[in-house]
Amino acid sequence: MAFSFKYKQFIFPDGTTISVPKIPVSLVGKTKPLKTMGLLDSGATETIIPTEIADLLWL
Repeated sequence: MAFSFKYKQFIFPDGTTISVPKIPVSLVGKTKPLKTMGLLDSGATETIIPTEIADLLWL
């Protein structure tokens, strides 16, 4: 089965450009759900979220 995702382009201050697949996600913690965009890494074995988001969700 093949999946297709839209890629978002990022331009760094030095002019370097990369394209990465981003998908909408809903994160649920001890507070209301938080809707955001997540980076899709098909080879990842772990999930990491920024501390700031974990704090918003009271994790």
